[in-house]
Amino acid sequence: MARPIAPEDLFRFRFVTAADLSPDGTRVVFAQTRIAPGEEEDDDEVEHSDLHLLVVESGEIRRLTFSDSTNSAPAISPDGSQVAFMSTRTEKPQLWLLPLDGGEPRRLTDLPQGVGSGAVWSPDGSKIAFTAGPQEEPRKPERPYRLTRTVWRFDEIGVLDDAVQDVYVLDVADGSAEPRRLTEDRFMNSQPKWSADGQSLVYVASHELVPGQHIGAGDLSVSHVRLRGQSGLYIAAAAAPPVGYVVTRYIGAHELVPVAALATATASARSRLVTVPVQPGHLAEALARGELVDVYLTAKAGAGEAVPEPVLVLASVPVEARAGGTSTFSASSAFSVVLSVPNDKVADLIHAVESGTIDLVTVPPVDASNVPQPATEAP
Repeated sequence: MARPIAPEDLFRFRFVTAADLSPDGTRVVFAQTRIAPGEEEDDDEVEHSDLHLLVVESGEIRRLTFSDSTNSAPAISPDGSQVAFMSTRTEKPQLWLLPLDGGEPRRLTDLPQGVGSGAVWSPDGSKIAFTAGPQEEPRKPERPYRLTRTVWRFDEIGVLDDAVQDVYVLDVADGSAEPRRLTEDRFMNSQPKWSADGQSLVYVASHELVPGQHIGAGDLSVSHVRLRGQSGLYIAAAAAPPVGYVVTRYIGAHELVPVAALATATASARSRLVTVPVQPGHLAEALARGELVDVYLTAKAGAGEAVPEPVLVLASVPVEARAGGTSTFSASSAFSVVLSVPNDKVADLIHAVESGTIDLVTVPPVDASNVPQPATEAP
């Protein structure tokens, strides 16, 4: 008899989350996830995943791992005899190696803070590449933290220095070999791929461009997109690369480079970054980096005096970063909004912050149909 789905049915579901096909196409290793209830009544549910082997021709399935942990990111070796995978069976995620025809798994890595991605085999099966984050003891969030980036955190990522990834290589055949770190540049290095001869690696180095940074040849890549009449707002691939120009506002990794976000070195020296405290409710909820805002001041009113009308302090100022801000029934804390302010207006802004309440009003985006089009189009 049919019945509605109940909460406890969640524990009966199984989800395939990753899979890898053997080089000869005869077998597949896949990760299957299940949700288990917590040990105590008030405990959160726990997610487990195990690896399974599927024989393509017969459809036979055999379970490969049995630990109450997360076993994921299977990668079958080039000769099809074994599979490398990530596992949290020793708390931190590490890489393990398991023979497909039977045997116990062997741990490949023992990094203090674990690995960040699954294994990528070299063509001859002698080495694997992977990525991992910072390996020092995690910082304590309540302790002071030194900022060395203009933009130091992302939504859904957190503090960037805690989340950056480096590329490593490990000699699989040598059981005593230690992983060798190939990058150390504070970027989001990911997706390593081997060359056909196994002698070199390519990888994605996603990093942001921040105000004040001089653009180098290695900071840009070409993307083929359709801009539907808005090509004049962005640097076109057909134009000369803006090497040597200075970034005037935050540009995220993989973001198209706006023309308005670049300036010559001389022009860039005309502005400074200023952090402005703004109370919740006095700025747009979705205010993001790169948007333009008008800055208004509502001066403090004396006892018995009417609240003054807001006064425009600065117009069309770029937002470089935003952090903080909470609001509850009993208290609230201000947002910290970093603005790129012309040098001759910095004193006016600081005086305004000290004189009353600041409001940031988002400036609507420019209508691309009113923007003159360049002679060249982006591809």
